[in-house]
Amino acid sequence: MKTTTEKAPLLGQQGGGKKFNGIKPSQMLRRLIARLPTSVLCLALGVCGLGITWQTAADYLIAAQFVKDAADVVSLISFNIGVSILLLYSIKLILCPSLVLEDLLSAQGNAELPCLDMAMMMIAWWLRIHGYHSLGRVIYSVAVLLHCVFLLVFFRHVKFQDISSMTPNWLIPFIGLSMAAGTGASLGLGDWTAYFFWIAFLSFLILFPVMLYRLHAYPEGSRAEAQYPYIAFPAALLLTSWIAMGGHQGHVMTHFLFLVQMCSIVLVSLRISNMFSMNFEKDFSSLAFPSDVSAKCSILYTHLYMAESGVMVICSWIFVFLATLSVGYLCFKFGSIALGATIDESNASMIDRLKESKNVDETRESDL
Repeated sequence: MKTTTEKAPLLGQQGGGKKFNGIKPSQMLRRLIARLPTSVLCLALGVCGLGITWQTAADYLIAAQFVKDAADVVSLISFNIGVSILLLYSIKLILCPSLVLEDLLSAQGNAELPCLDMAMMMIAWWLRIHGYHSLGRVIYSVAVLLHCVFLLVFFRHVKFQDISSMTPNWLIPFIGLSMAAGTGASLGLGDWTAYFFWIAFLSFLILFPVMLYRLHAYPEGSRAEAQYPYIAFPAALLLTSWIAMGGHQGHVMTHFLFLVQMCSIVLVSLRISNMFSMNFEKDFSSLAFPSDVSAKCSILYTHLYMAESGVMVICSWIFVFLATLSVGYLCFKFGSIALGATIDESNASMIDRLKESKNVDETRESDL
């Protein structure tokens, strides 16, 4: 009689000559999609925005021809990666609607879900400049409707909360509404889209100082620390939307928002070392969109007021490269973690099945 050590000599076989079937790739993909956190939407928003930022830099800033050529390549790659991430989360909506509902019913998930429709607005803008005007308007309309729904649901989470429970991603549903104004103006949808800007600006005047007070008066909590870079996006997003609306002809608002943006970048720079001293976590995606929109803000302001200033042009390109490094680093970390988790799960499944097969063989031998 053969001993148990002679059974299943390879991972691909079981005792009795039966083939061992590990977890299927489709199952691994399904489990990976089911585990996608809402923070990947913040990453997707930053990746999509990076493509637009590179194109904007190539159009408005002085640069060598090879840099402008590289901008088209980086823009295309980043935009495709961003859209792919959005599609993965959209598949989660189809395959695992209950999990998406859980995201919506949690304060943190609901705060980050508007990044989905904000990225859709970017896609609408991208389609417009490539000639797909009608499709761009349809996607924009759906995105605005989604954002309004997410914002209304978010009020359910915040109405009874105290200030110490606030986290920086709470700014996204309110200030993110300004993207509807900027994109709507770019699509030529009329002056009515400006109302979105003023709602977002009023929210900014109220929430931004409150958020700064909360972060410095109640500094405890790794989540708030990891999300600290979010404070760099409100003024930048408002400024880019304001310029897209043609509001930069009113110089006071433009300079005010740019000044607030520069102060926000300084605050984030002073705290960024604390963030990277922590173990990597999903909230680190907070670095993607703020770094991208800050670069875009600097490009547009330089183009309008300091196009002949070599210092400002160089600083704007530095912002672009820093945004690219930040987004690239986050994509690498999220991708490697997802791949590692998938491989670990596959190996664990194989080991569990081997143990089960071994137990069955031992049971048969004991019966004999």
